[in-house]
Formats: sequence, structure tokens, C-alpha cells
Amino acid sequence: MTLSVQKPGPHEVHYPDPDERTIGPIKISPRMREVRVDGLLIDLTRMQFDILMLLASRAGWVYSRDRIVQAICGPNHVLCSRAIDVHIVNIRKQLGNAGKYVQTVRGVGYRLRYE
Repeated sequence: MTLSVQKPGPHEVHYPDPDERTIGPIKISPRMREVRVDGLLIDLTRMQFDILMLLASRAGWVYSRDRIVQAICGPNHVLCSRAIDVHIVNIRKQLGNAGKYVQTVRGVGYRLRYE
């Protein structure tokens, strides 16, 4: 009697989307335009999503309000930089406990805390 042993086939490996960003419990998928916190889908406006994605693109870096406006709206767009403050407040509310990852750098701007 001959015993035949088969080698296991190659295991499927999941390669993450290179554009996705994960910061703590926050997962941002720009291709899907989705934000999830602990797997739960978060409903953000276009502007809120764009701001969060900008902060996540260089987590830990500080962005001034003016820099955020220029990056999101373009250099010739006139938007009160204090409007960014309102969007940040709403982003934090939407993220719930994960809102603590969006940090204010007093007198400078905002950053997404890097872990």
C-alpha cells in the first residue's frame, strides 16, 4: 500500500490596497471613499472625507488651516479658515471615541495622531 501525501496549495494572501490608510481604529479607503471605525461605516461629507484623507496622507504632520483649504479647495478658493474648525469638530463627532486621533496643534493647525 502506498501512502500519498499532498503538499498544501499556496495560501491566499491578502495584500492591502496601497491607498488605504489605517490609523488606530480608523480605516480610510480613498478608492471606495469610505471611512470605518472598528469596522463600522462612518458617514462623512465630501469635505470631511477630504480633510481626513489629507491628514491621514501624512499622519503626524501638522497642517495649517490655510494649507488644508489650499489642498482641498485649490489655491484660488476663498474659504474662511475657521470653516475648517467646524469641519474638524464634526469629523471628531462622527468618529466617536476615535475622534481623539484628530489632534489640534494650538496656534498652528491639525494633525492625525500617528501610531
